[in-house]
Amino acid sequence: MSNFSRFLPFLKPYLSRMGLAGLLVMGVAAINLALLRLAGILWDVITVQHDQSRMTDLITVFLGLVVLQGLCSMGHSYLTAWISQRIVADFRQHLFRHLHTLSVSFFARRRTGELLSRLMNDVTVIQSVVTETPIDSAKQLVTFVGGITFLLMMNWRLCLLILVLLPLLVLVAKFFGRRLKSLSTSIQDQTAALSTLIEEVISGIRIVKSFVQTQREETRFAS
Repeated sequence: MSNFSRFLPFLKPYLSRMGLAGLLVMGVAAINLALLRLAGILWDVITVQHDQSRMTDLITVFLGLVVLQGLCSMGHSYLTAWISQRIVADFRQHLFRHLHTLSVSFFARRRTGELLSRLMNDVTVIQSVVTETPIDSAKQLVTFVGGITFLLMMNWRLCLLILVLLPLLVLVAKFFGRRLKSLSTSIQDQTAALSTLIEEVISGIRIVKSFVQTQREETRFAS
């Protein structure tokens, strides 16, 4: 949580838009649940009640909800993309400005490709975590609460069984979450190393070709 709080100054200018994007994505989740419920009712009307007038009304409502869902989804996608790109730009500008304050010895200990990777690739990963994750979590929360509510209405015994199994599912998700975090860190480190290798080869391409080291560099890249 303390790590996430470090990004709050970057998020502050966009909190209102993030809130709107969160409301839109929650609306999408709520409409999805409503469409599922409405589809069940519509099926009963068509196959059991054979009520033509009610069927027409339900189909009209269903299509209206589909259109509304599409509009909410488009709005959410646009806002999320806009916020993400703005935050990426702010992050990179901040890091680039910070690089100018570092000592010469820092650059002597770091390779250019690694710094470029941190500035470009790592910032993109951070952007995904601090913008998309909270908004997607809001959608999942609405879906979970709505799903539990529907289950309670339809079959409370099945709902209780799912709630009993929920702690186990949380433990499994936590276990795989740690593994994924470790894997993500490893991938970012490998990406930095790869960027460094590419930068070294391109900047020294005359030497590589002069000493016929292309095969060696291709082997290093593949490994």
